[in-house]
Amino acid sequence: MGKKHPMQKIVLDSKGVPRFQQNDLVRYLLDAGPFDLNHLAILPNISKADREQFAQLIGYSVSGFGGLDYARKKTVRKADNRADKLMAKTAPRFAHSCNDCVFLGHHEEHDLYACPKNGPERTVVARYGSAGSHYTSGIALKDMDPVLGEAHKRAVERGLIDA
Repeated sequence: MGKKHPMQKIVLDSKGVPRFQQNDLVRYLLDAGPFDLNHLAILPNISKADREQFAQLIGYSVSGFGGLDYARKKTVRKADNRADKLMAKTAPRFAHSCNDCVFLGHHEEHDLYACPKNGPERTVVARYGSAGSHYTSGIALKDMDPVLGEAHKRAVERGLIDA
């Protein structure tokens, strides 16, 4: 029977991409060590299970993991299911018609967005319903409205809007 490794927890990175939670020590050893992924890929006698676990430990994205030739279908399905469940928890609750806006998650009872367009349209949005008027917006209000302040903080963290 082959090795059985636990699956790493799946998290969303700063851009909202589902990926395996990296092990910082393993990541450091890869980045600082004498070996890179190309070298490790040609090592003989390394099981698929070990290669899968290593990809997870270095924080591979779930979508990228699915494209690895050593990733087993069962493991990919399990990771995809976990990522789908995580994303469903972070899906917008209310309709929002601006195609330029980036969903930033929830805060209190609001869906948060950043509109990173250049010019005066660049803003943050806190939507509390699906009707056209059910939102507040404006970077200028971020210090007065804690929900817009949270939207602004998340947008800055993701590099969508300048601080």
